[in-house]
Amino acid sequence: MPGRLYNAREKAPHGGREGDDGMPLYERHVFVCTTGKDCPKRGSQEIRDSLKMLAREAGLAVRVNNCGCLGQCGRGPNIVVYPEGHWYQGVGPEDLPDILDSLRDGRPVERLLNPRHHPEASAPPESDDPS
Repeated sequence: MPGRLYNAREKAPHGGREGDDGMPLYERHVFVCTTGKDCPKRGSQEIRDSLKMLAREAGLAVRVNNCGCLGQCGRGPNIVVYPEGHWYQGVGPEDLPDILDSLRDGRPVERLLNPRHHPEASAPPESDDPS
């Protein structure tokens, strides 16, 4: 039998299932760049903390982690969502409800897609000044 499923009356702390070993099974994994020369100056830690709290409150089976530099300085804060492989750039607090919707349904937030990883996306101007 695969991991434990939580019913409607009880809520898993991570919003999903547990494996046989008791560890959570996540549907998506979100990496938020919180290092480097750009993202921290643009509030990436606050973005990560808020997104993690919102995902937990929504009961989503999503893991939200800090990560090292994603090599996209000047485009931050940067976020990558797996398994879809959505690369988001220039994420602000106002974008979190749309990202949360994307975590529910798997569809990307088109306006935030990084065109270096999603050539079909239109590119907003790049910033040379992270301040």
